[in-house]
Amino acid sequence: MPNAQHFSRSDASARQDAARPWTWRLCLAVILAVAAGLRLYHLETPSQWWDEIIVPLTARFPIAYILDFSRHCEMHPPLYHLCIKLVEGAGLSDFALRLPSALCGLATVYAVWRLFGTLYDRSVGLFAAAFLAGSAMQVWHVRQVRPYAVLCLLFAFSLFYFLRFLRSGRNRDLWTVLVLNVPLFLLHYFTFQIALAQGMVLALLWLWPTGERRVVGFRQVLAFGLGTAVVALPVLFFFFLPSQTSLSIFSSKAGWGEMGRLILDYA
Repeated sequence: MPNAQHFSRSDASARQDAARPWTWRLCLAVILAVAAGLRLYHLETPSQWWDEIIVPLTARFPIAYILDFSRHCEMHPPLYHLCIKLVEGAGLSDFALRLPSALCGLATVYAVWRLFGTLYDRSVGLFAAAFLAGSAMQVWHVRQVRPYAVLCLLFAFSLFYFLRFLRSGRNRDLWTVLVLNVPLFLLHYFTFQIALAQGMVLALLWLWPTGERRVVGFRQVLAFGLGTAVVALPVLFFFFLPSQTSLSIFSSKAGWGEMGRLILDYA
């Protein structure tokens, strides 16, 4: 819940932004220009590696094959493959296939500015956008034919509406989170952890409310849980559990000590 001190800081920042409108616009334009250059320059170089190549190769098959491949072989749900199937109509070059991910990466920089600029102030938004624009990890991932750029963009919007719901208590924001989580579940199985974290936050704020007004009620927790289950359970049982990747993980006989050593060696 926002307090009076937060509103006073936000109001003061808004007055400063109104007094110097060209300053933050110029800063944002520079940040977006740098972000675009890092994500689009020589986008076709280097050529696709195996994890990328498998996506357009799979996308050229019929939709029934894509769904079956995602269910039994691929370690991701099928939505990104279906999107690339549409992209292939515009071109098959490395640049054409990578362009949607790169544009989503650029849009995420702008979305982060909007997210933090709205929830806090424009200075915080600009700092967050600049940090993401120069992130080598983000640049690396959005220049690939993989679902990570789309995942990050949708998650940024989901996080924005989730935090705004925690502040305002408006049910419309919570429903928007549920809607955004639908394509997230169909893009990456990491969404199970995201939705679990969101549900835990809602449950904790319902059980132990903060501030003078209860923002999260039992109905909101129940609606989020049921709405998430409607999407998560079909993805879990139809795609995740039957996949060879999941079966190989669950059938592993390694003990906790060996798994810990493997994680340390990898790190």
